Amino acid sequence: MADIVCDYGDFGLTVEVTMQAGPRQYETEGEPVARHLSKFKKETNKPAYCLFIAPEINEACIAHFFMFHKVAISYYGGLSTIVPMPLSVFQKMLTDSYKAGYIPQPKHIQHFFEFSNKKAKTCANESEWYKEATNKALNWLD
Repeated sequence: MADIVCDYGDFGLTVEVTMQAGPRQYETEGEPVARHLSKFKKETNKPAYCLFIAPEINEACIAHFFMFHKVAISYYGGLSTIVPMPLSVFQKMLTDSYKAGYIPQPKHIQHFFEFSNKKAKTCANESEWYKEATNKALNWLD
């Protein structure tokens, strides 16, 4: 089961949080994160995304989650949007939402994940995609 499950009406979000680092992060989190998202997608029968948060993101996790944007694996419910994010970037997202002067809406969250999907199609590799997604997260309400 995912650590946090959010229902935004038209779509859902799972959030996975770990303190694991290095190669162990990929070994212990890579497959379960995808499986939890898949289970959620099947249960809700609507679009769903996943945010993976850790103090630092291991490069193998970046590659693994990038692959799910590009390869429709039926076992995991087809294409899957899993965005890895360092804890510091997530904290900035929360701070930005507090300082925004308005209450961010589900459309802002969905826009961030759809941005990730779009960039996964156009970026040359996982490193470029991760950089683009991280930069977007740092300015997610712009």
